[in-house]
Amino acid sequence: MTRPSGSAERAAASRIGLWGATESGKTTMLAALRLAVGDQPDREQGWLLYGGNEPSSRFLRRITAQLNAGSFPEATLDSVHELTLRLVKPQTVGWWSRLRRRGQRIREFEIVLVDVGGRRYGPDAADLSTPDIDFGDEDPVGGSFGAASGTDDQVERLVDHLARADGIVYLFDPLRELATHDTFQYLDSMLERVTARAAQLGRLRDGRLPHYLAVCINKIDDPIVFNRAYDGAFLSAGDNDLLLPQITSEDAADFFQTLCALREATSGPRVRGAIETHFSPGRVRYFASSSVGFYVGPAGYFRVQDFRNVATSEAGARIRGPIRPVGVLEPFLWLEESIRKGRPPGVAPVTPTGGPRWDTSVDNLDPDLDPDLAPPPDLAPPPDLAPPPDLAPPVPSAGRQPPPDLSDEERPATFTPSAAVTFDDEDEV
Repeated sequence: MTRPSGSAERAAASRIGLWGATESGKTTMLAALRLAVGDQPDREQGWLLYGGNEPSSRFLRRITAQLNAGSFPEATLDSVHELTLRLVKPQTVGWWSRLRRRGQRIREFEIVLVDVGGRRYGPDAADLSTPDIDFGDEDPVGGSFGAASGTDDQVERLVDHLARADGIVYLFDPLRELATHDTFQYLDSMLERVTARAAQLGRLRDGRLPHYLAVCINKIDDPIVFNRAYDGAFLSAGDNDLLLPQITSEDAADFFQTLCALREATSGPRVRGAIETHFSPGRVRYFASSSVGFYVGPAGYFRVQDFRNVATSEAGARIRGPIRPVGVLEPFLWLEESIRKGRPPGVAPVTPTGGPRWDTSVDNLDPDLDPDLAPPPDLAPPPDLAPPPDLAPPVPSAGRQPPPDLSDEERPATFTPSAAVTFDDEDEV
């Protein structure tokens, strides 16, 4: 089938899950994600984020406006929010695609986030009651954002979503681990459920979850976390006019190991071990993130003596200056790129015997990673070639046959050697 000129090609949508314990900053990260997309450097411009449906768009606008106003978005508490966001980036097609009259290619990444209050990740999530949540909108958010009845069903929906996802953004909150030491309790409880469900769906890969995992060390703007990174030399100067610091992905992995090894982080080693046990090492990457970023004063550049962008008082926490998210967009873009290059296995259909039947096709791979290297058009098979005419086989012979009889005229003269000729030394030939 020939595509009409100017049409857009869209890849199959991918799903990711947002994961974190209570007060780990999930809702604030969703609001900061919209701002981070708009703050992309010029060389990376082109991505667009929007809600996939009206409830998602309304919720995204609400929490983004709260963050822009200098206040933190209202916590999700125990409600279950299923957000559908889309990251879209058109790509310039190459000469081969233009020759084939293919339209503009669209890199579209659907982010389906089950944004759940952190208590849902606890080991006793099924025992919690779910209060109705009102976001203060004149038109209360309903549909997929309304609090559903039946806590067991909500937990099962969350587990099933994470088990079917292609990637997961996991928010690791160092402040909570240093204060309550229960990070592993939340992580292990949900990992056990997700692994069991993924096994039922036939998705385990070499005994591990097939997901790509982006581990975000959140709240690096807090002095407790920042000073740990500063003392450990994990910070480096970013490529920006404000001299804002950054923690690269490689340094973030080492920083995570350091935080988990702290004496105060009693469950840290188990958190690190759970990640290494359940996920393939090549599918895990670490990031350091802050939804509100660092404070930049009147001087116009970052100062280590005054970097915190949050001011606390009896009235609560307020954001001091402009919001410059750090490490918020990068985990999602890494997941998009990784899933596009090698999508995890889908749900295996069940055979009559009850076991998974693996699909050995390559439909879940992207054969078109380079826009200039499109596959060639289908070619007609070569016409059948007629076999050569039958040739008479050579006549077998028992030996060399004598030549035919020749007449005396045709017969060559026979050479008869004469008597031996001798030469005297005195004679010259």
